[in-house]
Amino acid sequence: MKRVLTTALFFILFGYLALVFFANRGLYFSRFDPVYWKDRYEHSQWKLPQSERGIGDDGLYLYQGYLLTKGADPTLLNAEVPPLGKYAIGASVVLFGNGYAYGFLTTTAAMVVFFFLAKLLLGRVLPAVVVTLLVATDPLLTNQFALTMLESIQLLFFLLTALFVALCLRSSGKRIPVTYTLFAGISFGLFSATKFPLWSPLIGGTIILLLWRKTRSFLPVILFFAAVCVSYATAYLQYFRLGHAIVDWLAIQKWMVSFYTHANLVANVGSMATTMLSGVSQNLFSRSWQPAAVWSPSWSLLFLVFPFFTVGMWKTFRDDTAGRLVLAAWVAAVLLLNVIPFWTRYLVLFLPFFYLAAVWLFKTAKRATPVLVAFLLLANAWASLQLLFPTPQASVSQFVYDWRHGFFQDMYEQIAPEDAVGVSRKEFHRFGQQVFYDAQIEGATIDVVRPATSRFQSPQPVALRITYVTRNLGTFAQETTLPVVSVDGRWRIGWRWKFLMDGLDEFSLIQTSVTHAKRGSIIAPDQTVLAQDKDSLLVSVIPEEVNTTKEEEMLKFLEGVFDQNVAAV
Repeated sequence: MKRVLTTALFFILFGYLALVFFANRGLYFSRFDPVYWKDRYEHSQWKLPQSERGIGDDGLYLYQGYLLTKGADPTLLNAEVPPLGKYAIGASVVLFGNGYAYGFLTTTAAMVVFFFLAKLLLGRVLPAVVVTLLVATDPLLTNQFALTMLESIQLLFFLLTALFVALCLRSSGKRIPVTYTLFAGISFGLFSATKFPLWSPLIGGTIILLLWRKTRSFLPVILFFAAVCVSYATAYLQYFRLGHAIVDWLAIQKWMVSFYTHANLVANVGSMATTMLSGVSQNLFSRSWQPAAVWSPSWSLLFLVFPFFTVGMWKTFRDDTAGRLVLAAWVAAVLLLNVIPFWTRYLVLFLPFFYLAAVWLFKTAKRATPVLVAFLLLANAWASLQLLFPTPQASVSQFVYDWRHGFFQDMYEQIAPEDAVGVSRKEFHRFGQQVFYDAQIEGATIDVVRPATSRFQSPQPVALRITYVTRNLGTFAQETTLPVVSVDGRWRIGWRWKFLMDGLDEFSLIQTSVTHAKRGSIIAPDQTVLAQDKDSLLVSVIPEEVNTTKEEEMLKFLEGVFDQNVAAV
């Protein structure tokens, strides 16, 4: 019976991975366009701090990863983040033509490693596949399958580190295999080279204490530390190839620490706990409390059972110093996560171990175990399916934002492929900007009157009310219905130029004529004109640019230019 159940769960797990790939197929088969991303990056807040054409971390790492594959200096591209993860994203661009394959490959690899780690810790295949299925269906992990972010590869190397350290500790006697020690060091060095190594001192110190306690020898500690240093420095190989010395590299590491210690970010204390319990977190910048973009009801249960797991394991490890050391490090990490500047994505490293703790604790419940596992699985599936098959709301909001600011090059990336046939992004952008210029449009307000709410209906209409503000003609408004279509799992806009302005098409030419009214003349009784409209020129002089020794000469020159008919100087 258990074998049949295990096989069925494996099929469900593989089927879920296939569903994730199907839902994101539009991203996985898209093509990376370096021209567009260069333009997007160079006009973003990273280059122009006041820019309204923002770019998220995923877009930033995507483009910078591409630059790194072209031989760029990694310390000139957001040096506060180590480059390994960006190199991996760039490698995905080179190998597959887009960076999104990176997300699927690293997250899937992390799930495979997690299964073997869970099997090693739980002792059996059935609970291992159960906890792996729970982690894979978690919405935060599901989200990683299609993101060019650094959390997925960081998780992969962390799980590899945990697996090799566990194998070291499981070896018989006081000797541990050199291979496991070196692999643990290499994995941990790569883990530290993917993001700022905030957790590395705590994790590394714990591993060193475990190795020392196991062997009472400095040799495995030295091997581990050497492997960590070599693998971490390997991420900067191109930096050394460009002629930089070790001293320069050490200065970069010092600067990285200084960057984060002087970042002026006020920690949202306790936000990790509130996020897991209720799905509400405090924004780091606005300080307002808001719903987390990704959340599952299962997180509440995971957080509530964590104290019981901690107490139970502490008693279990009564005669196991190594076990208590690992448990203490885990509790310290959870507490630290509650007092640092927190984003929900930081939970990617922690959630797999919360699920491990829950499954271990559920085993003691016996009859209630299937019910508890089913609750976690259904809660995760409900939250993840909403991410895999979203409504068009986010796509429409982004399109409307770009429309309102005249970012036609970004609008082009969101229109349906059949509407882009025969017109390049450059032409699309030029025409849209020309319309705004010719119509003297200086601002726009676009309200969604009737949003699109279906996850599967395609096409579906979105009613908009548009108000344009012009330079000389005041405001004018129009209403339109924007069609939204699903193309390979991605919501795209069925675009026509008439949506921009009534009656407009790609062959239209807009002309704005402004005739300024004339004021009346004031005439004396003897018919002498006292005041009238008259064309004139205004000459302004910048005081700081005037040569004071030649001021009289300048005034005489101006009088000569205007035939001494100067109203005022």
